[in-house]
Amino acid sequence: DQTLPMEALFADDRSFIERRQQELQNNFDRFPERCPPILKAIQERVEAMQKQPLYAGNPNVQQFIAEMDKFCKAQDTKLQIKADCDDRTKGLSYGLDWQLEGFMRNLQKGIPTDKRFVDDYLKEQAKVRDLLQGFLENFRAKWEHAEESKPIIDKISEGLSLYKAVIDAGMVQVLIDKARDARKADGSVLEYGLKWQLDTFIGKLQSGIPKDDRYVDDYLKNVESQRSLLTQWLEDFKAKFADHPNEAKPTIDEVESALAMYKEKIGGAMLGVNIQKAINARKADGSVLEYGLKYHLDNFVRKIQTGIPKDDRYVDDYLKNVESQRSLLTQWLEDFKAKFADHPNEAKPTIDEVESALAMYKEKIGGAMLGVNIQKAINARKADGSVLEYGLKYHLDNFVRKIQTGIPKDDR
Repeated sequence: DQTLPMEALFADDRSFIERRQQELQNNFDRFPERCPPILKAIQERVEAMQKQPLYAGNPNVQQFIAEMDKFCKAQDTKLQIKADCDDRTKGLSYGLDWQLEGFMRNLQKGIPTDKRFVDDYLKEQAKVRDLLQGFLENFRAKWEHAEESKPIIDKISEGLSLYKAVIDAGMVQVLIDKARDARKADGSVLEYGLKWQLDTFIGKLQSGIPKDDRYVDDYLKNVESQRSLLTQWLEDFKAKFADHPNEAKPTIDEVESALAMYKEKIGGAMLGVNIQKAINARKADGSVLEYGLKYHLDNFVRKIQTGIPKDDRYVDDYLKNVESQRSLLTQWLEDFKAKFADHPNEAKPTIDEVESALAMYKEKIGGAMLGVNIQKAINARKADGSVLEYGLKYHLDNFVRKIQTGIPKDDR
């Protein structure tokens, strides 16, 4: 309209554009499909203003036209960006806003405390994270140069950061819980998971070693087997969570406490059990003593206390018997000392008992043996290796008698 003064014309154009801007703002979020024609009307009015001769040379009007031109371009970019974000064919079922809001809402709730729902929760969140990451890569490639894309990029990045904070941190505890709950069927060395194994192990330790020797071996095998499994499980667990010492510490402490209890209650008691087993061991168990230490020691001491028989017929058998027992006891003692060399205090009573018996042998039999050997040399005949046909006494008596008789008077 060339009849209006320039100021009135500019006011009319400005008013029109501002009303369309307000319409654009009102419809942008809820009814974006209404925005293109509104934006087109603004663009057409700006183009008309650019061609209006009355506006030529007016700096205020030219500045307004420049601003509106920039506004139209920015809004056009925003509408294209919004169309991409709302496009359900891009992999996001209900568009970016819906997907991102649901994603963040679920993350803010955190990982479920009920273990039955943890796996499904994690799978779903990981699936959405992958969708958002894929969308973000494509979106950046297309729109990163546009300033209008920054709020969208920031919003998606915020969601992905929240995922990292919630899931990556929470996943450590989830994985720890799964490692604790894992059974043999799941690849664990523990048949029914850590809790069951620890409760059983600690219960066994607290009940103590049976008083009845018949059950000691089975008990010790059982707790040693459990100790070995828990030790292996703990080493695997430590290796798996080496990068997360703080999160893994409560579980490590729990298992190490149980293993320390084993060392305290069984380790010390085991020494006593093993000493007693060595004392009780028979030849069938790998001992050099046919019926165990007590039987042989009692028999040996009794033989020594009885003394060497007065009847020469039984001396050799007696000496062979006690010497054989002495040799076996000496061998047993050396083996025992070697086996319990690291536990001299605990082994001392048994060592002292055997050495006392061997000292008694040396005192009673060792000294007496000299007399026995002298007597044997005296009694030895030619058949025993002596030069004397019937032993010293016979020959000596005969020799003395001959001398006392003197040389015969009869020269024949």
